[in-house]
Amino acid sequence: MKISRAAPQREIICAQVYIILQEICLGALVSNQTDLVEDLGIDSVAMMSLILRVEGQFGVILGGKEMEAGVLKTAGNLIDFLVSFSDSSQQEERALESL
Repeated sequence: MKISRAAPQREIICAQVYIILQEICLGALVSNQTDLVEDLGIDSVAMMSLILRVEGQFGVILGGKEMEAGVLKTAGNLIDFLVSFSDSSQQEERALESL
């Protein structure tokens, strides 16, 4: 059985996102289905803190397009976005290395 590299990468990203959310929300229990506003009560100040932490830690920019796509609706949506971003970044690096 071949093990996908995406699975360990996803687990790492998931753990990092959970830690960030737990720090911002003072130890709240977090799962992929956790709604950031409804379940955690994240207000606009906490949301900005989350955005800044995620952008700094993962090297992404969360702009209007991502907000409209619901990237910050649930913890799982954010994790899916970051895994997708990580996969595309790795593909770009491999393409540049092959030149």
